[in-house]
Amino acid sequence: PKSYFFGDVSSFNSKSVYLGELMELPDQSETVHSCDMEVLDLLCCGEERLTDNSFDDRNAGVAAFLYAHLGEDGILLVNDYCREPHMTQESAMQLLTLLPFKLVKPILKAVAFMAVSRAPRVEALL
Repeated sequence: PKSYFFGDVSSFNSKSVYLGELMELPDQSETVHSCDMEVLDLLCCGEERLTDNSFDDRNAGVAAFLYAHLGEDGILLVNDYCREPHMTQESAMQLLTLLPFKLVKPILKAVAFMAVSRAPRVEALL
C-alpha cells in the first residue's frame, strides 16, 4: 500500500505525533456535565480499546479535546459550521469565534508546532 511509502506506518525508531496528542484533556471531574464518557473514551482511544491493532486506531484527539470541554450541548451549538463539505475561510473564522478562546489557543499552538511553515500566520491569530 501507498502508506508504506508516505510514512503512515509506524517504525521501530520513530513515532508519528498527531495534533490531538499535543492538547491535554481535562480530568474526568473537570469535563462538561453533558459529556458522555463512553463517547469521550471512543474519541480518545478509538478502536484501540477494542483491538490491539496499532496501525489504525481511529482516534480523534482534537474532537476529544473539544467534546470534553464543550459536551453534547456545546458541540450542537457549533455543529452547523462543520456541516459544509469544504470549510471556507469565512466558516472557519465563524467556528473559531464561536469557540471559547481557552479552547482555540491550545489548538492553534498545536497547529503552529506541527505546521512550521504556517506558524507565523497561526500565531498572528493568537
